Amino acid sequence: MKQLIYGVDSIKIIKSLCVLLFLTVTACGGGSDNTNTNTNTNTNTNTNTSSDVTVLQGKFIDSAVQGMTYTSGNQTGLTDAAGLFSYEQGEPVTFSIGGIVMGTVSGSAIITPVQLISGAVDQTTPAVTNIVQFLMTIDDDNNPDNGIQISQAVRDAATSLTVDFNQSSTYFEGDTNVLEVVSTLTTASTAGASTLVPASVAQTHLGDTLFTLLSRTYSGTWKNDANTLDGTWTLTVAPDGTVSGEGVNSDGTTFPITGSVLSNGSVTASGNAGTSTWSGTVDITNSMMTGSWNVTTISGSEGQGTYTGSALSGVYSGTWENDANTFGGTWSLTVAPDGTVTGTGVNSDSTTFPITGSVLSNGSVTAAGSAGTSTWSGSLNTSSGEMAGSWNDTTLSGSEGQGSYVGYIESARTGNYAGTWINDDSTASGTWSLTVAADGTVTGTGVNSDLTTFLISGNIPTNGSITAFGSAGDSTWGGLIDTSTGNMSGNWNDTILTGAGGQGTFTGSKI
Repeated sequence: MKQLIYGVDSIKIIKSLCVLLFLTVTACGGGSDNTNTNTNTNTNTNTNTSSDVTVLQGKFIDSAVQGMTYTSGNQTGLTDAAGLFSYEQGEPVTFSIGGIVMGTVSGSAIITPVQLISGAVDQTTPAVTNIVQFLMTIDDDNNPDNGIQISQAVRDAATSLTVDFNQSSTYFEGDTNVLEVVSTLTTASTAGASTLVPASVAQTHLGDTLFTLLSRTYSGTWKNDANTLDGTWTLTVAPDGTVSGEGVNSDGTTFPITGSVLSNGSVTASGNAGTSTWSGTVDITNSMMTGSWNVTTISGSEGQGTYTGSALSGVYSGTWENDANTFGGTWSLTVAPDGTVTGTGVNSDSTTFPITGSVLSNGSVTAAGSAGTSTWSGSLNTSSGEMAGSWNDTTLSGSEGQGSYVGYIESARTGNYAGTWINDDSTASGTWSLTVAADGTVTGTGVNSDLTTFLISGNIPTNGSITAFGSAGDSTWGGLIDTSTGNMSGNWNDTILTGAGGQGTFTGSKI
């Protein structure tokens, strides 16, 4: 290969954290005029006819658990392949498999086995470990890495069964009833009869899941107790729990923040060259990070204070269009740490319209524009950084006055990526590295097996598709970016080489 054209055709969106979005804007915006939009695809039966009930969507995660029965108020159904379920705002939700009650907890955007047990700390709490052992054991294909599937056959076999999860791991593993239930349910599964997954395996599995849920970028504000100093901060939690980022003082100067977070969300960090300490928690259920800080070189209320922020906050931008494909435009929204939403939409004629509103801690967003002639509704995915949905303008009829929008948080794809490439007949291979700038510009270099290099350059629009051009333009790359994991992969094709030697694959990740 010589110099390449790099083009990624689509962005792979892993929906880890669905957030209901409702925005009202002025001028040509978008969406549904229904303030209670339930877009989940799980098996749900709603017998509630009250217009005062708000139905929200959450996700049950050990791995994503499919086929578990949930009940919240008059909402009932089975969790889907992503673990999604519906719940009534302010109402508890109960999860069960046949007659086996897994637990009852207040509804929220994310629920893990930790939330099912009152007072639980993390994956090492015995009752939590027991639940994870049980779910992993009855997984239909005995492979929790691809999600946990509870089959209809297993649910039917569990109809008259019960399990006591509130006991020590030792007693749970030796409980005659538990062993009989496991034998009955695994026999009904596709994988067949098996024994209870060891406690250590279950703890490692859920621990990895919790760190995955915690690992994202958070941003927010800080202030001292005397209200004389304030600023902003941005922290990134890596999959191993490492915390790194920076704070910004009110005078614009910055300071580094480094530390760690445990799987229970406990945060310990230091800033200002070790003269200050930050401590707090990350709430997995709503992606909020809050806590307090103290500077050892400043006394009293001047040198101590609080901080708050979330993974929801940030600047999102994207594109919109109507269903008739006769006009469209762009938009940019800032979600502040306190949940305030402000921004601007731009029409195809360059005129603008304001967007304002707020985000609640449960992820529900409401907003109103100065004229209120249009509404936007959709979802915000904190894992992938995507915001997408539909819009509706009351002053326009039919497909002219309704359409869709999509965009991303500006930091979702920004960064350095590196990986390897190979052709289909394995006669040539090499490496590549790319930098994605905040404005979407893509620049980088590929290295052939003979150590010669080729250029990669292009742009990522806010709709997520990537197009790029090398100086020779004799090849193209197309693939996927998974912003939840930072992985990039796909296929390439060289126009001056034929057959398997001139085409192949590439894979890499964010570094």
